[in-house]
Amino acid sequence: MNLDNCPVCNSNNIKTHLNEFYGYKLIKCDDCQVVFSDPFKAPSMDFYAEASDIASADRHTKLNPWHSVHPTRQSEYLKNGDGKELLDMGCGNGSFIEFASQNGFNVTGIDLDYNSLKVAERRSFKGKMNVYRAHLVEFHKNNPEAKFDVITAFEVVEHLDNTKEVLELIHSMLKPGGLFIGSLPNMERKYFVTVNMVYERPPYHLTYWTTKTWKFAVEKNFNFKCLLAENTVFYGYLSYIAKHKTLEKYNWNTNKGLGSFFVRSLFTVTGKIETAIQKMISDSASFYFVLRKN
Repeated sequence: MNLDNCPVCNSNNIKTHLNEFYGYKLIKCDDCQVVFSDPFKAPSMDFYAEASDIASADRHTKLNPWHSVHPTRQSEYLKNGDGKELLDMGCGNGSFIEFASQNGFNVTGIDLDYNSLKVAERRSFKGKMNVYRAHLVEFHKNNPEAKFDVITAFEVVEHLDNTKEVLELIHSMLKPGGLFIGSLPNMERKYFVTVNMVYERPPYHLTYWTTKTWKFAVEKNFNFKCLLAENTVFYGYLSYIAKHKTLEKYNWNTNKGLGSFFVRSLFTVTGKIETAIQKMISDSASFYFVLRKN
């Protein structure tokens, strides 16, 4: 759909930011500073479950652990769940909720990708665990009394075509003083427009953020206090792109042969080097945030 108002703050103070972005326009809101796509419409409910690229194949088949250097692993807010309730929106194959469960949280995961959810159900959890195929609006309609101490969403908000509704709903579903923790792609990173994976373009990603625009938008429009919003580097962005493009070009699936093993090993090493360089120059593919409900 085409919008006359900003999908985040509903302002009509919007203007063209980029005329051509892989067949879409990018529009900028002068009030909350978010950039969004035109047209503004998410893919079908089955879109991600039916994806066949290398990254999706990994997500649909592998019990990979949660990222070893992700900032959540050092977060003071996630160290001791002590039976608190955590909802992960866009839980994918369950790697994060498995990690949160092992830290003592009772976890609930929701996602639209039924193939990823099948993998999530095979994981090892401590305490209570539930996973559902649902978006947040549907989940809330079916569980209107559900309240959470923590809601998480890693690389999820940028996919939504009902951004304002979901952020308001997250706020309402948190207990008093509850936390909204997650990450978003960083629009300020180098080569953002010219070098990106297919799945970072519309209709995959519909909103584009920086740490400043995110902090401003959530505090002004959604009654959150931003405790943290900072660039985070937990994988080499350019090497990640090169690896997947190489694997797809030669049609090597996730478990196929010496060629696939060599490519993955090579880019694992170069990715670690690239990650170290990114940290030195404070460049990052994503930023990490912690918000508290006011």
